[in-house]
Amino acid sequence: MSSIITAINGVSYILIFLFLSRMILNPRDFYFNAILRPVDIVTSPVLNALEQIFPRSRSGLNYTPVICILLIYILKSVLIFFLAGGELIQTFISSFGDVYQILFKLFLFSVFVKVMVSKTMTNPIYNFFAGIVESMEKIFGFFTRDSGKRTVAAVLGVIFVSGIVYGALLHFDRTGMDYDPGKLAILAYLYVLIDLVSMYNPIIFTLIFSVLLSWISLDIRNPIVNLTYAVTEPMLRPLRKVIPAMGSLDLTPWVAGVIIFFIGRSLLKLLAYLMIRVVAG
Repeated sequence: MSSIITAINGVSYILIFLFLSRMILNPRDFYFNAILRPVDIVTSPVLNALEQIFPRSRSGLNYTPVICILLIYILKSVLIFFLAGGELIQTFISSFGDVYQILFKLFLFSVFVKVMVSKTMTNPIYNFFAGIVESMEKIFGFFTRDSGKRTVAAVLGVIFVSGIVYGALLHFDRTGMDYDPGKLAILAYLYVLIDLVSMYNPIIFTLIFSVLLSWISLDIRNPIVNLTYAVTEPMLRPLRKVIPAMGSLDLTPWVAGVIIFFIGRSLLKLLAYLMIRVVAG
């Protein structure tokens, strides 16, 4: 049963990712890019059907991708409720927490990609990550035109909202624990920091992926290859000044991965210790 629930979660997250890309990227990207064309094939029939029911607004905005994401969330919650049992409302709350955490981590990784890539790229995958950050910049960074300040404002704003969301989820989580508001707020933001620090995992995976790509002769113009190198090179360039190449063997990705791993693990242990102290206190 648990494997079926895991599969449902996995499929729902993939579908949410696909419809989120339709909401962020320019429609032309799906027609002229071989990587995004399958996304268009999968999502267009659903979006076209929903647009017959929910037409565009007078300003031309298309809400159907958002509606699709909401429908996926509802369907996911209902299926898990029938498979696992329990209370329906609690299942909806738990599913919302899972979906929100995935979207929060996606935003954090998008910030990482945008910060690492110093110049705007003509790359649909980069456009997807940059579009996620820019959508939050419009909400939280409206007071400034400076790109760096807008990104910082977006990160701080999303972290602040995430703390509120995690606090609400802890409040409605019926585990028998009753926290006062102060302790609840501290725990909520500790969870936010844990999600933030845990982003070292996808960063390490990106470094490993760049190593694998270096072993295969692929066209640098490929959007995946292009973006991977653009993201990892700023991390590896300072290390290459210190660590000499051993013939054709480049050790800098492995050294960078080990450094990031130990820093990330150490910070996670510290946050876990603080969480235990807060709960016990």
